[in-house]
Amino acid sequence: MKFKFLSFLLTTVFVCVTASKWVFIPFCLIELLLIFGITQLVAERNTKVAYILNVVLVFLYAAQLFIYYFTGEFISKLMLENIDMTSSLGDQMKVYVLTALPFIALLFLPLKSRGSRLKFKSLVIVSVAYFAILSTCVMVSGISLSPLSASANLLISSLDGSFSKIKMTDGDRTKILEKFYNDRIPGTDVKLSETLPSRPNIILMLTEGLSASVLDVYNDNGMDLTPNINDLYAKSWSFDNYFNHTAATFRAQRGQLYSSFEELGGAYYSANIIDKSADDKSNHCMISMMDILKEEGYRTCYVNPEPGVPHVVAYAQSLGYDNLVSGHFENLKERTDKQLFEVLEGLVYEFEKEDDPYFILFYNLGTHHGFDSPHVKYGDGTNPYLNKFHNYDALLGEFFKKMDGAGVFDNTVLVFTADHASYPVPEFKKTFNSDQETFIDKVPLFIYTDGIQAKRYDAGGRNTLDIAPTILDLLDIEDYSNYFLGTSLFRNDADELSWVSAIGTDFYTTEDNKVKKLSKRDERACRVKMFYKVNVNN
Repeated sequence: MKFKFLSFLLTTVFVCVTASKWVFIPFCLIELLLIFGITQLVAERNTKVAYILNVVLVFLYAAQLFIYYFTGEFISKLMLENIDMTSSLGDQMKVYVLTALPFIALLFLPLKSRGSRLKFKSLVIVSVAYFAILSTCVMVSGISLSPLSASANLLISSLDGSFSKIKMTDGDRTKILEKFYNDRIPGTDVKLSETLPSRPNIILMLTEGLSASVLDVYNDNGMDLTPNINDLYAKSWSFDNYFNHTAATFRAQRGQLYSSFEELGGAYYSANIIDKSADDKSNHCMISMMDILKEEGYRTCYVNPEPGVPHVVAYAQSLGYDNLVSGHFENLKERTDKQLFEVLEGLVYEFEKEDDPYFILFYNLGTHHGFDSPHVKYGDGTNPYLNKFHNYDALLGEFFKKMDGAGVFDNTVLVFTADHASYPVPEFKKTFNSDQETFIDKVPLFIYTDGIQAKRYDAGGRNTLDIAPTILDLLDIEDYSNYFLGTSLFRNDADELSWVSAIGTDFYTTEDNKVKKLSKRDERACRVKMFYKVNVNN
């Protein structure tokens, strides 16, 4: 018992000091004392029950502490939603497993009861005082300050997420839908190039997990990490202070295509939420940019990096693409970024032979959290964050050069952006000198075609809800009814939700170009929750 207690005590101090979270230390230590004090009290009556109780409580405590060390945050609802995607953590998963093994061994050490050091009365006094102070601090700071309090907050958050599952009558749904209905897509007279055809092709690149702070043009790190993206930035229409409106990938891809929020995340939730063969869409808000482009005669295609993962394929199919393309690379479940760019290159050449315009969504996997580059390395190759982004930049540069040389951009618009920001784990923040605290952050947005005159725009804190109406504005497509929450970035009359980001039941505002937590009672958060009720993914 003593060895087990001391082991977790020292681990706690190490994690708190490493993360510079000194305020956590007293709360964590009191929590440990209470866990082992309660265990000893129970052991006086029943050692087997005490052992089980100790294992459960210490497991909850250690799991939260373990996750905090690697990610900079306690276990979140978002992590649990994507728990089926642990394979996407790449080599980092091996590090997690190897680090966890000794703690798992400690967890199951037997108990040797020697009498309780904390008597019942003292335990009650300490517990009441602890929870009173902790509750006050949590209410003031809005964050969890210890492992078990984080578990309690996670449970509360999960229960809170049931608000949108309230059954509604058709009358209720109709009234809510009317609040979000638009009879057209307000646009502008903006033109990318005088030589661009009226229905240009669109290649939308949703780079996996790319915060603006990674790119040389947005930081002062002097690393020359992304020279090709720097060149693209210099010749494009680029947008500063542009944020992601949600995370992670499954919410983010759908959210950008549909200019919408959805409460539930994860591939399983997203893959089965809509029957694309159904004609009646009156009971939900799922009208996408792709639906509109198909009405305009566009062929649509998704470059899928995970053809061997069934629920990812089902998710992609639920978005309504004409085709999913992954190329033929033996029986590999995943595609490297190098392979994906080869697929994209071949796809463009194939589509260029036909007359109909096309829309391609390109999503890569190689810049995902936990991945390293299997090809191009940066410097001595020891930092996976530098490697994977440098590798992606090199591949993008090679692709751009080939397409530009073949004249593809004479009739094609390249939209380069991210699905969402980078996951702000301590190692990422250290590598890029980032002060990012949440999964919401500034992301890049560049728009390029041949003949464009480079311009730099200030999005002023607006977010990726606006990408679909912005692309349609560039195509001069306006006369379609929709439930878009966003507005073209070229207009100044955006709805207030263009400055609101939501990850499930956590809400943020990006006004003043800073990420701030919103109260769930805030009027803007309530509007998003209302939208959740009529969005099909609830």
